Amino acid sequence: MRQIVRDPDGTLAAIIDLGGFLGFGSRPVSVPVDALVLLGQVVEVDAFTPAQLRQLPTYSPGTAAPLSPDAIIMVGLAKPSH
Repeated sequence: MRQIVRDPDGTLAAIIDLGGFLGFGSRPVSVPVDALVLLGQVVEVDAFTPAQLRQLPTYSPGTAAPLSPDAIIMVGLAKPSH
C-alpha cells in the first residue's frame, strides 16, 4: 500500500500496487478503504476479485488529497480463509 487518500466526495481510498513481478511492472490503483480488511498485520482487498482489480484504472495524483501520516482510519477485521 502506497498511501491513503481522500477523494473529493469524502471517501477514503488506498493506493496499492497491482500486478507486476517482484515489484517490477506494477501500477498504482485506487481501492476504496471499505473494500479492505485487516488479516493480522496484512491488509487484504476483500471486496474485489482479481479480475475486477485488473479493470481498475491506473491512479494518477491530482484530485485526491493524501491523508497525513498520523491520521487514524477504521477498517474491518477478517479471519484467515485457510
